[in-house]
Amino acid sequence: MTSPDDQLQPILTDLLDDIDDDWETLSDGPSLPVILFGAACGVAAGVVALYIGYEFIRLALPVSAALATLMALFVLAAVAAGFTRALGSNAYAANIGLSCGLLILSALFLSVCVLCGAFIAAILAATGG
Repeated sequence: MTSPDDQLQPILTDLLDDIDDDWETLSDGPSLPVILFGAACGVAAGVVALYIGYEFIRLALPVSAALATLMALFVLAAVAAGFTRALGSNAYAANIGLSCGLLILSALFLSVCVLCGAFIAAILAATGG
């Protein structure tokens, strides 16, 4: 007659092999959905913080902008780290860093578009077109 330990041994061995296989296939690289969602939440938090600081609390505009920047970075880092943790990945720094980079690139793109639009509007206004 076999003991209960002998009957459990193959089951435990299979279970541990499955856990090892899952652990090895776990991605340690950055995740695009985490990066995009972190950046989007950071932008949203920055806009809300700017509005609340300037309209409701009546802070000066530079102070409100600083508050909005800090809030955007805090929420971006918290969301990216939270989703990275939820996915079971170890790429915290990569996801947070790439989310910050995407936020900076988005701000630069917006500023270039605004400057080009203002330049074209000035040319149209000057030529009467």
